[in-house]
This record gives sequence, structure tokens and C-alpha cells, in this order.
Amino acid sequence: MTENLLFSPTALYFGTALLLALGALVFFSRAALASGDRRSILILGTLPAMFMALTYVMMGLELLTVTVTGTGGREQSVVRFVAYTGVLAIVVYVLRELVYLSQKQFVLLLIPFVALPWFALASWVTTGAVESLMSGGAFLSYLAGAYLLYGPLSKVASRAGGERRLLYVKVTHLAVLCWGALILTSALSEQAAGMLDFFVGQLVASYIDLLFMLVFAALVYNNRDLFTGKREQVEKTTD
Repeated sequence: MTENLLFSPTALYFGTALLLALGALVFFSRAALASGDRRSILILGTLPAMFMALTYVMMGLELLTVTVTGTGGREQSVVRFVAYTGVLAIVVYVLRELVYLSQKQFVLLLIPFVALPWFALASWVTTGAVESLMSGGAFLSYLAGAYLLYGPLSKVASRAGGERRLLYVKVTHLAVLCWGALILTSALSEQAAGMLDFFVGQLVASYIDLLFMLVFAALVYNNRDLFTGKREQVEKTTD
């Protein structure tokens, strides 16, 4: 019945897009007043919210959809996974600039987080053993990314200075917790375990997206001075 009222899936998509766009606009207006390195990093921190706002508009318009198995042939938009790829790439890049990851470390961290959403999408559009394999790939990608962030790369962060390390920890907690919540929501969703219907699953995912994108933008904005000046020469691990 809710799908015929104000809070239909389409209304939820556009409502989420509006909130993301308003949040992005606030941070973008602050970025426009900054200069030099501060402006660049503030714009970068705002892009995830912008990407997801556009994504939710496209989802509301039912653009670039694929048929999802296990839901009676329901159409789902691919653009969400494209946006997640860009969002995670930006998060990894910000961490790279924050604690001076080497190119090898940057790529090593980028791979599992960029692969994660595509494994998740593949698990939605496949069945049987292939679906299980893709779901396992998404979970292993998540574990690999979390291990790198909390393991070897945390040692690099500790060498970059107190404030930088603190921000690294905050961004890491945000990314790992939000992505863990999204994976759990996907596992319980209509197309997987069937414990959440389409509307409830999307409502939870929308809340997580809002939290992730806007808190990330706020963290970058509040710590913008850490990204100014020349890239320091710090000792890097090769693990």
C-alpha cells in the first residue's frame, strides 16, 4: 500500500536525491570560497554526495536498469554501482593524499573496494553456484579492504602525524561501517534472503548513503588544512 502513497520507491529516490544535493550544495559553496589546495580537496570531498544525488535521480527515472533474479523480474538500476565505484575510488584517493600512501599501496587498496560493488551487482543478476561465488567475492573484497585499512596501512598512517592519523581512523571507521551495513542490507534484501521487502531495504540503504556521503564531506571540510602544502616525504612500508 505504501507504494501508492507519498513514500513510494520513486518518491524515496527523489527525496534522497534532494537531501544529498542540498548537502552537497552546502559543502560546494564552502569549497568555492576556498583557494588552492583547500578548494581542490573540498570539491573532491563533495563529489560523492553529488554522484549519489545524480544516481538517485536516475534511479527514480528507471534509467540503465537490469533484471534482478529472485524478485519476480524486478528492474534495478546499474548506475548505483557505477556511483559506488566512483565514491570508493575518491575515498581511497583521499586516504592516499592524507597519509601519503605509495602508488603500490594506493592500487592495492583500490582494487578490493572498486571490485566490491560489481561483485554485489553480479550476485543480484545470477543464480545458483555463480550467485554464491559472486556473493563470496563481495564479502572477501570487503574483508580484504578492511584488513588493509586496519592492518598494514594503519602503520603507514601512524607515521604521518597525529592529526592525519586521527582523520585516517575516522574515515576508515566510516567506510568500513557503512559498507558493512550496506552488505548486510543487501544480504537481507528481497533479492537475497528475502527478509526485507523492496521498500524497507531501499529506505535503509538510502539512510546509509546519506550518512556516508555527508559525513565524509564534513570530515574533509573540517580537516581541510591537513591537505595543504607540499606532499611530505615520509617513510613508507612495502607490505
